[in-house]
Amino acid sequence: MAWRAADAVASGLAPFSASAGFKDVGITGGIKYAFTDNSSASFIANYTRLVGDAADSSIVSQVGSPNQFFSGFSINYTAF
Repeated sequence: MAWRAADAVASGLAPFSASAGFKDVGITGGIKYAFTDNSSASFIANYTRLVGDAADSSIVSQVGSPNQFFSGFSINYTAF
């Protein structure tokens, strides 16, 4: 436990000890558009909400957010 306290002091964040349970809930969606048989574009988006101890952690409460977002875009080509 001493190393956790030392890590917290070094980071400037309060020590935190989580218990078991769900850490988040979320939703993900994506779309894909085919230009030809060999090429397409894809988009993905994700929203996650931290809950329980994950939302109460010192990282989230002091410098973060319980709302987590992700998105990505790709262009795809298949040679065969």
